[in-house]
Amino acid sequence: MKIIHDQDEMFSTIRECVDGIAIPVGSTLGPNGKVAIVSRYLRKDNGDIVEPYPTKDGVTVAREIEPETPAQRAIFPIFQQVALRANSEAGDGTTTATVIARELVHLGLDEIQYRNEKPDPLIRQIRASISRVKESLGLLRRDELDDATMRAVATISMNGDCKSANVVVDAFD
Repeated sequence: MKIIHDQDEMFSTIRECVDGIAIPVGSTLGPNGKVAIVSRYLRKDNGDIVEPYPTKDGVTVAREIEPETPAQRAIFPIFQQVALRANSEAGDGTTTATVIARELVHLGLDEIQYRNEKPDPLIRQIRASISRVKESLGLLRRDELDDATMRAVATISMNGDCKSANVVVDAFD
């Protein structure tokens, strides 16, 4: 078990753990994002097998990252909640939420570590900012999308494959 001896080492460990999730998840971001290969364990009659599974889904990548060190086992579940909550509350945006959360963690640790800011006021500022962002996004929300918008979103989700996007949109009609 690794024992953290000082604040600098603790901050470094937190950064490494956050990056350990955010970098692979973030690599899948957007229409030009990379495909991640995750392992799926399947139960077969003749024993368990591991099957590679390609995905661009940030929450799938976040779920499949296995922490290796005690520090990672302590920090990973906290940070994985970013992707899991974005998925359960919004149904999308897990990768974006993870990338933004990584930057918030890094900037927050910098403020505490190098500028001697106190954590509590910083946390209150972040929470207030989050509330303002949620309010602004709520104003942009659309409950119903027209056909062209749905096709555009589906095309991005299908990595530019218009034919597959049309199948998805048609399934909603």
